[in-house]
Parts: sequence; C-alpha cells; structure tokens
Amino acid sequence: MFFRHTTNENHRVASLVNRNPANPYIQMLGRSQAKQLNARDVKSVEALPEGTPFEIIYKNLLLSQFASQGVKKQRKHLEAALKKAEQVGAKEIFLRQDNLTLESVINISEKINSQWVESLARACLDRINSRNALLNFRGEQLTHREIEVLKYLSTSKSIEQIGRTLHISKNTMKTHLRNIYRKLNVSDRNQAAEVAKEKLLV
Repeated sequence: MFFRHTTNENHRVASLVNRNPANPYIQMLGRSQAKQLNARDVKSVEALPEGTPFEIIYKNLLLSQFASQGVKKQRKHLEAALKKAEQVGAKEIFLRQDNLTLESVINISEKINSQWVESLARACLDRINSRNALLNFRGEQLTHREIEVLKYLSTSKSIEQIGRTLHISKNTMKTHLRNIYRKLNVSDRNQAAEVAKEKLLV
C-alpha cells in the first residue's frame, strides 16, 4: 500500500480504490492523492489504523493538512509524523507531498533539535526548488488546474473520467490538454505523464 502511494504509482492506487469501495483506508488514500480531502474526512482519518510505522506517519501527515483543526493541531500531527519517520528513516514519503507540506516541514525543523529533521528539511527545500524550476516550460508556467489534470494523466482513467472527477467540461478538458501538451512540448498523454514523473511534477 505505502509502496504504491509513496512511489507515485498513481494507476495502481486508482485501481486499488476502484476495487475496494468499502475499505475506508484505501478510499482515504485515493482522496488524498486527488487532493479532495475536506473537513468531513477528519473523523475518517482519525479512525485510520496505526499498526505500522508508515500507517502512523501517513495518518499524521493527513491530519496535519486539515486547516480546520487549527495551526497547533496541524503542527502536533506533523511533529508526530516526523518523530516516527526519524525512527524508521522514512524520508521519501515526505518528499512526495505537495509544496505546502514541504514548507511546513522546513518551518517546523527550526524548532526541532534533530539532525535528521534538518537533513529532511534541506531535502524538502531542494525538492521545492526543483519543482519550481521545472514548472516553467518554453517560458510558460502550468496553471494550478493544468497541474491537477496532469496528475491524472498517468492513471488508468479516461479523459472523460478525469473531466468528471475534476468537474471539468469536455471542451475545457480539451483546452487544458492542448495547453499541457504545448507547454511540455509533447504530443500525447503518455508523453506528458512521463515528463511529469521525470520532472517530479506529480
């Protein structure tokens, strides 16, 4: 499970989600991948298992992303995730998070007396810088919406399914795809997905 998510095998995660509609943990994994978590999910996340170090890390990472809980609780959950991650040497699960989470790790590292966390914070900064530098293609930057679409291109979903998931009309999807292909200098979704993975955009 964590191997599939943290190594960014999106199509496998999508397949797991589709095959396990009754499993709350897997469904939460799918929603987090699609960045569709909301306040109603807090209790569901709190009910997730903590049987392994990675489950503890992932659960606390998810909880740290709920702004509705307040900054103190967010920081508490992030610290818990970092503490467990340090014990097992799990860095990559953090480096696969969005830039906002990476920035939170960097900020909190200043308050934690740990060489391991400091090392992770430096890696987070490097990852942010790499992403920002690689977001510019041919002088044009991908929009937030285009990046959302791009993340789904490496999954098994059809273009129509991606549009429905993101609540985007067919014509608007076509426009997004044309812009993505042009900015990435590719000709189809497979090439776009490969470039995105290579450049750590998804």
